[in-house]
Order: sequence, then structure tokens, then C-alpha cells
Amino acid sequence: MANKLQILSNGNTFDLFEGEAERFYITYQIHDLSNLQTRNGDFSRRVSLPLTSRNKDILGAALPTISRFDSVAVGTIPCEILVNDMPALSDSYFVIDTQEENSVTIQIFGGISKFYSDVPDLPISALSFTAFDWTPTGITSKTDTTSDVVIPDAQWVTNQSERLLPSSSPNIAEMNEAGFFIYCHSVLTKIFAGFTGLTFDTSAMDAQYSKYAVACAMPLLHDQYTNGDTITTTINPQDYFPDISQRDFIREIFKLQNIVAVEANNVVTLKYFKGLETATSQNLVLNTDNTKTIYNTFKTYSQTNELKYSDDDIVEGTDYDSSFLVNSETLPLSGTIIQSKFFPCDLGEALVPNVRSTVAAWDVEYFKSAVNFHPSSGTLNFTTNHPFEGNIGDIVTGIGRIVTLDATKESGTVSTNFTSSTSVNIPPYYRYKSNGRTMQVVSIEDASLYNMHYNGVVFSSNQPAKRAEFTTAMKWDNLKTEYYQLLVDSMEKPFIIKAWINIPTISLLTLNPLAPVYVEDYNAYFYINKLEQWRLNTSARVELIEIPI
Repeated sequence: MANKLQILSNGNTFDLFEGEAERFYITYQIHDLSNLQTRNGDFSRRVSLPLTSRNKDILGAALPTISRFDSVAVGTIPCEILVNDMPALSDSYFVIDTQEENSVTIQIFGGISKFYSDVPDLPISALSFTAFDWTPTGITSKTDTTSDVVIPDAQWVTNQSERLLPSSSPNIAEMNEAGFFIYCHSVLTKIFAGFTGLTFDTSAMDAQYSKYAVACAMPLLHDQYTNGDTITTTINPQDYFPDISQRDFIREIFKLQNIVAVEANNVVTLKYFKGLETATSQNLVLNTDNTKTIYNTFKTYSQTNELKYSDDDIVEGTDYDSSFLVNSETLPLSGTIIQSKFFPCDLGEALVPNVRSTVAAWDVEYFKSAVNFHPSSGTLNFTTNHPFEGNIGDIVTGIGRIVTLDATKESGTVSTNFTSSTSVNIPPYYRYKSNGRTMQVVSIEDASLYNMHYNGVVFSSNQPAKRAEFTTAMKWDNLKTEYYQLLVDSMEKPFIIKAWINIPTISLLTLNPLAPVYVEDYNAYFYINKLEQWRLNTSARVELIEIPI
């Protein structure tokens, strides 16, 4: 009996060319070891449709006319695929690929590729978060939050700069707290909320998933402070987000914990790849009528053998330098499996005990003055014996932050009243410079009360509060152990089978791509990496990778 294929859009069935049911197939990419960086997967298929009256009516305005070479793209159109009246793809969509005189070619996407394809290339700064007040009260209210914006205890200058700064100098903090963190899970939730027709299940995620946050430095506020300008008090968080697209942001978070998105029935479920080890297994019977091919190497993949964070010479902690090798005779000796776009953070040096992170938003430059400063006790005023070489905003040891300078640069004011008229001769001075490297990831941990500086005023956080840390759990060797070990072991001595199996439509719909399968022929468990060219009532080729015991 011939197969029956139906392609529906908004309840209407397309006319098909004769024989299309026999030509139509589905390929599923489950968790492509050759494409861990992008993590796109699942199904896509091109189909040619005749330009019948029915098809033109279904396509409607989406169909460009043959003479209109400047046709505007209309985006995606929902569709459904039925094989012998059984739904094979119920939540797919298509785009118009090409049009000829009597036909049009559409490309159908299904499964999780629908999710990845629809994630906007817009920056995460296009998302909208609730504004908050950059005042001592507003800042304090964000020191112990668990979603959206958090202002934890952190060191905002590099360790190299921290060593330059004398702790005894007034105003030396120089608004180091001109920055906040945004919880990564809150950004993901905002991205997910932009999808219509898809819901997201994150119940399988662990506690660490909710702790990741990225630094958002605010050079504008810092400049306002150093220049003596009025400080902006209403902060729209997205205005200071790192420069990364929403699609790349999702991929970066997924990389950290080897998260796989699985889509079924319009629900996108986030799962850990390591979940294969504990998931309920399925039996898989290989088709003995077709030959099997065995591979013991990944050389057919564009894979090498190292995971790492982004390189950054600011980060000094050698134990954070963050790469680990996959010892395999079948992989090249060097290279990268996964390269994170995030930077790790150093351990801050200004706090005892040294536990908070350095997010390295600012560098500090050191200069030696050639002038003597003469402060006026009880005022903000000073004079010098020669023109001062520095600028407004510089911090002079023993004097403070320069707020104004006259035209000759031989007198000016500082930010805090002097308590003495004792001259300060040829002192060193310091200048803050925005580092511009804000793609730094931390873990937000529970902490106790800490102090902050705001426009020369010291105030305290909530109690309890939060602290930004680069925890042991975030080092690549620990990420490997927790989330990547199964994948690494599979690569070390790979055993890959390409064989043939028979899968009816109903089994295809219920196939769990993150469940191990038991293959009796080898008395071993495998995971399905790819299912190729599935057709009803015929064998489909499957790629299986053994799960190491």
C-alpha cells in the first residue's frame, strides 16, 4: 500500500507532486558532536510544490510573483506533516526557498531547530527590564536579590590596578561600585517569553543554573562621578548589558553546563547531556538485512580535544586558566572542542578573606606629580606651585579626587573638605580607565553585610547580602567532571555504529533523544546522535555512539 503524505498549513492541505510521499524523509540530528558550539539540530527538509490554484490560495501573500525579484521576505509559516494520517511533525514551519514558473520550493523546519532558528539575532540589550534607582537606597535594595539585577560584593578594578592603589588615600574607591550584575537565568526567561506557541521547562536545571550572572559596568556613571557631573539616578539595566546577541547568549549558557534543548509538542525542555546516564533506556533492534559500519575515530568530525574559556591577559588566576585535555588517541593533540565567549574572573585582592571576584571593569593608571599641593583646611580648595599635569577626575594621594581646575591648572577643588592645611609634595596620582571587557561570568553566592561607596559616602548592603564569586564549580576541570565527563569519555575511545532500524510513525513521535538505547547485538548502551532519512515502512539509518561504562 502506498504511503500517504499530507503537508498542512493553517488547516489546509497542499497539493503535492506525484511520488512526493515516497521521496519525503525526515532526518533528526540529536546532539551533534561535530557542532557543539552552535547546538542547532533536529529536522529540516526541502519540498517542491506545484503552483496549483489550491496551493496559491494557501500561500496567499507569502508567495512572491515570478516577476517580482525584489519581493520582501515574509518570514516563517506554520505547518504540519502527516504520514498515513499520523502526525510526523506537528509543530513545524516552512519558509519559501525558491519559485519557478510552475512550482515553488519550501524548506520545512521542525523540532528544536525551530527554537534555535527563531531566537532573535537582536542583542540582549533589546530586552526590557524594570528600571531601578542608582541611589544608596536603590542600590541597597539590589544587594540580596535572586533574579534580574543584583549588586553583590565585588571588586571592579583589575588585580594589577588594585596593587597600585594606596588604601589610605581618600576617595580611592572612586565609585568602583559603578556596575551591577544581571542573572543569566533572568535573561533567558526574557528571551523565552518572546516565543509564541512555545513553552519552556527548566525544572531539570540544578542550583548553579540560577546562580550565573554577568557583569554590567556603567562607564557613563563613572565618568559623571569623576567629572563632577550630576549622576544619573534612574538605571535601565539593558542599557549596560554586554554586547552579545540573544542567540549567542543562549548558546554560551548552554555550553557552561552542557545543556541540551529538546522540543516536543510545543514544549522546549532543557536537559543536561549527562542525564543520559540515569535516564530510562529504550530497546533498539537493528535491521539485520542491511550492513553496519563501525567507527573507532571521530576524524570525520571537525573535533579537537580541549575546552576553555575566552583568553584574557587580565585574568591572573592560573587555576582558572581553564582548559582541560581530552586524552584520546583518535583526536588531534591540540585544539578546542568548545570555546566560551565568557571570561573567567580573578579572585579579588582587596577583601580579607579573599573570596569575592574581580570583574576587571576598570584599569588604573599610575602617574607621579612634579608639583606641590597646598590644601586649605575646612574647604574644598587647593593651590599648587606649578601647573598640575593631571586632569579633572584624577585621584591625588593625600589630596583626593580633583573636581575642578582653573585655566592655569594651579588651583582647583576636590570632592571632600580638607581637614589639614599641610602641603603634600610631588604626590603620586591615579586615573581610572574603562576596560571595556564586561563579558565576565560569576556565580552569585550568599554573603554577609558589606560596605559600598557612593559619591564620597560610605553605606552598607542588606544583611544577608550576595557576593560575586568565581567558584570552584565554574572552573573548566570541574565543569568537565560535573557536566561533560560522559561526552569526554565517549570521545576518548569512541565506538560508533552506523546501522539501519525500522521506526514506525508513532515511535518517531515518542522518541526521546536523551534516553539511552540498549542494543542487544553488542550488549551495550548507546545514545542516538543522528537519525537519517526516516521514511514510513522503510529502514532509516541511525548513528549510535556507545555510552562508556
